[in-house]
Amino acid sequence: MGIEYVPTKIDIKMMSWCNDNNIRIYPKPVERGMQNKLYYICIEVNKKESCGNDQFNKYELGKIIFEYYKYYYDKYNEQV
Repeated sequence: MGIEYVPTKIDIKMMSWCNDNNIRIYPKPVERGMQNKLYYICIEVNKKESCGNDQFNKYELGKIIFEYYKYYYDKYNEQV
């Protein structure tokens, strides 16, 4: 059993900034149904969705999603 990622206050700030600027990062199940255990990570910028091919379990998702939020925050925050 793994431990799910707990976001920091800075993580929440970066996520909020991204959401306010039309950048969304979210998991998408690999398979339909309640038994799904793996997810793709999708990134949507200005309503254009792109999903990666890598698959992650629920314990990996949070950390990776917040790494993407940090990437987009650092890349675009100064430009807005």
